[in-house]
Amino acid sequence: MPNWAYVGGNADEAQQTKAAGVAQSKYSPELAAHPTGIDDPATHTSYDYVFNLRLDPAYVGLLGTANYEGRSDESGRLHTERETGTFPVFAWPDRGDRTSLVGSWVWDCDHTGPTGERTEIHPHRILWVERNPGGPSPRSPLGDREADLFATNAATPADTHAVCATRTKGDAAAFKQCVVTPIAPLPLPVADFTLQASPRPSKAAHLVYRVVDRGSTGTIHVRRVGRRLAVHVDAHAGGENVVIAKQIFLGWRPVPARAQPVHVRVRLRELFVRRRWIHTAASGRSVRPTMCRPASDRSRAHPTSGTCSSTQLVSGGFGRRRCTGWCAAGISVRRERSISTSRAERPGGSSCTPVNAMSVRSATPTTRTAPCRRVLTWARFRRVTTSRATSPTTSPRRLPPRASTARTPASQARRVHAAIRMAATA
Repeated sequence: MPNWAYVGGNADEAQQTKAAGVAQSKYSPELAAHPTGIDDPATHTSYDYVFNLRLDPAYVGLLGTANYEGRSDESGRLHTERETGTFPVFAWPDRGDRTSLVGSWVWDCDHTGPTGERTEIHPHRILWVERNPGGPSPRSPLGDREADLFATNAATPADTHAVCATRTKGDAAAFKQCVVTPIAPLPLPVADFTLQASPRPSKAAHLVYRVVDRGSTGTIHVRRVGRRLAVHVDAHAGGENVVIAKQIFLGWRPVPARAQPVHVRVRLRELFVRRRWIHTAASGRSVRPTMCRPASDRSRAHPTSGTCSSTQLVSGGFGRRRCTGWCAAGISVRRERSISTSRAERPGGSSCTPVNAMSVRSATPTTRTAPCRRVLTWARFRRVTTSRATSPTTSPRRLPPRASTARTPASQARRVHAAIRMAATA
């Protein structure tokens, strides 16, 4: 079954659908525009960048019945996607940006709700983004208005699915053969956009504009019309890749000091990432670190470390076993109450490796993985230590208690900041 199919079944019309609105999410404002956290590698060559449009009244008809279901970030909005491999960062819309586009109007067949599939634009081929509409651009020191233009006829796997679905008309065998071969670049239609200037700051000011190229292979036509800037994109036939990437600024010169925006620069001194991804060199993929403590071990001041396989970390198939930390190689560290499984000790220091809980003595790994890193427990900042078990039934060795010192607020604050820096730099 295809993941995407053209609405109406007419590829030529669906591929040139126009839409306009503001990037906004009704129920999840922070998810108005963002890169996806996960995508299917079988139907993507890179992660998507997605944004949800609150459509202008003229384009509300692009929404289907299922678009109004639930209270997700897409509810009541036109969901729009394009893979980041063919979508440069400078043109990514942000929350509140006014956006006009031309793209493929499709059914999202991979996400079916109680009333059917939602409609979306996937992918867009021409995108016009007005930054901070009605106000100055954050990228302009003098407060110019900014619009970013990105256009490409490069096809994505979503195009291949939709085109093959139209060609094969429900023939599953023919569809599987069709999607194996990516389709050629698609035609680009004609498009026109305008950028309105800000109010004139003084009688002596005159209007100026500048166009910054960001790697274009095609051209555009720009002309002034009163206090507006008219931008025209020519049509391009398919077959040859065309990319148009432009930043356009429109403003007044000279700008009085009272009319210039105040720019604020923020510098981060520390960054604490709670749930970062760990890249495993062995598998070539990234996994989430697993950080938890067994219920029976929450009172222990120094939880001990055991081992389990990386497949258990990815699938979560621990059964009764729980983990107390994680390793740099993406291998979870756990400890059972009845069986102590410690890391094998070898010259040059210990490292994390899958070990059978019942045969710790005979474990003789031939390869060495990355050493374990320190982690933070859920309730307190504590140091994860390694026990040295001589047999599967040997109880883990506890460290002797520290010399007790009075914990003042200042000393506690120093410990917390030290732990945060350790986690950020580990």
